Amino acid sequence: MPSPEKAEALLFTCRLKYKIPDLSIFGEPTQLKTLVKYLGIYIDRKLTWSKHVEIETEKAIKTLWVC
Repeated sequence: MPSPEKAEALLFTCRLKYKIPDLSIFGEPTQLKTLVKYLGIYIDRKLTWSKHVEIETEKAIKTLWVC
């Protein structure tokens, strides 16, 4: 059974102004996020890869400096 506490909602849009829908799972309200991690990939509402590349680059730099 899905867990409402772990649920994340992401609205895909390129519009600057949009109406935020009321979302709920089993009566529990769900907040819209601007960035979510799904299967190891960071996805934002405009479907750009910039934040994913930024986060993964930071992780790689940290890893290289440890060696």
